[in-house]
Amino acid sequence: MNSVNSIVFDVGNVLNEWNPIDLVSEHFSDYLQPEFSAAEFTELWMNAHWAAYDLGEIDTEAVAHAMAPVLRCDASPLQAFIEKIPHVLPPLHTSIDALAKLFDARDDGSAIRVFYLSNMPMEFATVLERRFAWYSRFDGGIFSGRERLAKPDPDIYAALESRYALEPSRTLFFDDSPANVAAAQARGWRAVQVRAPDDVVAGLRHENIEPFGQHFPQ
Repeated sequence: MNSVNSIVFDVGNVLNEWNPIDLVSEHFSDYLQPEFSAAEFTELWMNAHWAAYDLGEIDTEAVAHAMAPVLRCDASPLQAFIEKIPHVLPPLHTSIDALAKLFDARDDGSAIRVFYLSNMPMEFATVLERRFAWYSRFDGGIFSGRERLAKPDPDIYAALESRYALEPSRTLFFDDSPANVAAAQARGWRAVQVRAPDDVVAGLRHENIEPFGQHFPQ
């Protein structure tokens, strides 16, 4: 029997695509100042104000007003852009298909549980939960904006362990961030950095997790 009994997923670039440059290009290009490319705008966007938003310390209106001077744009269209983001984040279908198989295997009696652990503003989390039915099938999870903790802070991993009685050595974690993966490994979790769409399936197969392991039907 496989020793992994808990599987934990990040959301951004694991279950839903997170590409800020594309988001700016597609949904905010009319408001960019001439001196900014989408990439330059994004580099300024990922700042301490956004980190506070991820942590649930400020809401969408507050983060827009705080960031507008830095980004040299008006707060109103910036707020509208931020509010739109969770409504347009596309699912990553390879990962979602794998997730559905895990849920089905669990529901059929496999001794696994499936969780999420994501740096995500509260407002984004609420929209994603409404958009995608798979969120209701998780055994639990933590969004940073609700917990007031964010990866790679060890306390957010500890919170997930404590709340759901995770055994670190029997926990498998998927995340796109090297720092987040390293923080999980430091706690004794097994962890896979997701760099490409097939990495989730490859990680599940490597750990021989039903229904992906070599002893189970494909």
